Amino acid sequence: MILNEEAEQAVLGAILLDDAVMEKSKLKGEYFHLQRHQKIFAAIAKVHQLGEPVTLVTVTTELGKDIDAVGGVGYLSQLAASIPTLETFEHQQRLVLEALRYRKQ
Repeated sequence: MILNEEAEQAVLGAILLDDAVMEKSKLKGEYFHLQRHQKIFAAIAKVHQLGEPVTLVTVTTELGKDIDAVGGVGYLSQLAASIPTLETFEHQQRLVLEALRYRKQ
């Protein structure tokens, strides 16, 4: 599968809900297929790297002018609200990595 948008959304949403899962992340921004997800992950990673809590507010602030290009604050809120459980993070991450490997073939 070249693109697994739902898995990308689930991973981003899980991190927005609980930034502790960022410690389990093996992902980089370029691993995401959708450009808006790449930008969101890059903002999350920068906030995390600065030692700040990853929240809708901090990620929105980091995105700055790019917020509309990624779907706005509403899209970020949808990502966080669409996660059934945080326990699925590693599974969803694996799906994103599998899609990346498929694209590189």
